[in-house]
Amino acid sequence: MNPEVYKIDWGPKPNTRFFAFVPEKYHILGHHKFTRLATLLALKYQMITHYTKPGSLILEPCSGSGFGAEILKNSGYRVECIENNKFLAQMNRTRGLNVREENILDCQLADNCYDGIVFIDAIEHFEEENQQKLLTSFHKTLKSNGVLVIDTPCAPKTGYVNKEHLREVDWADFETLVSSCGFHIEARFLLIWEGDMVMPFRKDGKSLADIQKLMTSGMSIDQVIVARP
Repeated sequence: MNPEVYKIDWGPKPNTRFFAFVPEKYHILGHHKFTRLATLLALKYQMITHYTKPGSLILEPCSGSGFGAEILKNSGYRVECIENNKFLAQMNRTRGLNVREENILDCQLADNCYDGIVFIDAIEHFEEENQQKLLTSFHKTLKSNGVLVIDTPCAPKTGYVNKEHLREVDWADFETLVSSCGFHIEARFLLIWEGDMVMPFRKDGKSLADIQKLMTSGMSIDQVIVARP
């Protein structure tokens, strides 16, 4: 497989595909692990392009280094970032991104403002109360036809924590969390990665037992929800 372009034959509609393009500058000495991780991130961010059009205004809270926001900007989207870390916020500016250097929990977001929100590799870094607070604020700031793309690790059970995450949720409780904040679930995906392979599957209605069976296989699994207000 060409490490520069991963073509994944599944999209939100029949006869469509997800494409994850990894810029050559991210191929550090041909390091396959890094390329795989970059591909996984690119795939998550590019999901929103299947539900919105270029020119749409996208919010990324907790934008980190701005890697994903830059992908969307270069695809013709208007992107606003929020990042509390001073060093990372500067990296966003270096990428030419519009960034607010604030704590997302303290941000005042205008109602009915954004066409889309991407919240990637972030929700698991908050306690349950703040997870609900953030999702409720996202619901208010999205336009009525807007879309939220949010992901998190697929935990073996809700409440699972490790040294990096404050609260992870399982397959069933992730949907409950998002729905309880007013969102309508449009689609659900699993991103299963092992070795140099990244495999996305649309899994609407997938049973918890089936997910747990996959997890015992030793594969790393992220879950993605696409939702609307």
